[in-house]
Amino acid sequence: MTKAFISLTAERLKVGPLKEVAGALQQETRLFQGGECVCVLLVTYPAGSPEWMKWAAARTLDSSRGAPVCGHHPV
Repeated sequence: MTKAFISLTAERLKVGPLKEVAGALQQETRLFQGGECVCVLLVTYPAGSPEWMKWAAARTLDSSRGAPVCGHHPV
């Protein structure tokens, strides 16, 4: 896997939610300067990446009961 490190400065950030797109996760972050959006970053986390694995694990549990969402009963 390739890693990139980018340093950007902005007055305000707006981080969007993680969205599943074609089996990967995408997240959009908008950077604002002087009240205007000056940059939009779209990050894609491929299936199997650490962020994707955390998202998938959290998604499989029903937060209210701790049971799998897929409907299978715990053993």
